[in-house]
Amino acid sequence: MDSIYFANLLLGQIQKQQSREYQDLLNQTHKLQCRFEEFITQNRLMEKAITRQWMAAAYRCRHRMDVAAHDIPWMLSNVRQSLDRREQKLPTMTDILAEFDQIAEELGEISFDRKNHCLSIQTDPITLEDVFLGDFKIGLYVDQLFELARRRPYEIIALNPHPAQTSSEVTHPHVTGRVLCEGDGAAAIRNALLQGRLFDFFNMVVRILNTYNPGSAYILLTDWEGGTCSDCGGQVYEVDRYVCNQCDQDFCENCTTVCSICEGTFCYACIGKCDCCEAPLCKYCVKKCKQCGALCCVHCIENDLCTSCQQENDHENKSNPDPNPSESIPTPQPAVFPDGLGQAAVLPGPGQP
Repeated sequence: MDSIYFANLLLGQIQKQQSREYQDLLNQTHKLQCRFEEFITQNRLMEKAITRQWMAAAYRCRHRMDVAAHDIPWMLSNVRQSLDRREQKLPTMTDILAEFDQIAEELGEISFDRKNHCLSIQTDPITLEDVFLGDFKIGLYVDQLFELARRRPYEIIALNPHPAQTSSEVTHPHVTGRVLCEGDGAAAIRNALLQGRLFDFFNMVVRILNTYNPGSAYILLTDWEGGTCSDCGGQVYEVDRYVCNQCDQDFCENCTTVCSICEGTFCYACIGKCDCCEAPLCKYCVKKCKQCGALCCVHCIENDLCTSCQQENDHENKSNPDPNPSESIPTPQPAVFPDGLGQAAVLPGPGQP
């Protein structure tokens, strides 16, 4: 029978989980013992170093003792917490079968999925504060119970999903991605699973699903059918939601615009415009004219001057030529000398007239 199969599987997982907890305790005590031994060893070495006046070595031993002395109280606290944890009584086969009967009687039919080692029940359709959420399947993967300290062995599946408009992953105010926000019930749920109290586990999860706590909701029920535009206050659905790149608020399409340079989405309160071409311009893409201080886009500024200042400077240069143009310097011409000027006379040699 399926019930016998799952009862044996559950007992094996609980035993494995208890064995893991004992192994964790042994590991903690071993680390604590090693740290004590390190402290005593360094104390003995420091005593020997002082006797021989090896003060540098004594200092190193003292430092290592200080480190160990800081670690020991923390390790001792972990061991104390493990020892204080009440040992869970291992249920019997009769106890587990009685749990199955109680679940079927009070919570509805229980399904056994041998292939996936999953026990599951189905809730009635749930409506919270006039918001219809539908019915849910609570699936417990029995073969994952021994990893309870590391991950949750169960999931919440919406059978007829009516998720929040702003996120398809949130099928219930306290469920996202099939993971339940357990809140204050986390410790009680864990203890119920460790003790094999399956009815208590399923019953607590059903109660959480039928309860609404705005303080721990992933999405408020008031926003379930869609959020509101931060500007006009109109209703905004997921497909029509725009998020401002600067203030991170939600807006409708009519209350946002796009920067002409980076093409980012911004609300009208977070975006300006180019002082020259008046194109939408965010603060991340603005350029400032060094002459008049105008805030412009990259298309309207060159050499740190806006278009207006460039045109003004060009006009002034044309209408006001330089009144004292520099005189042209004549090109030097080679000097022309009379015939014979500057030439040395050549005297006749001997025997010449």
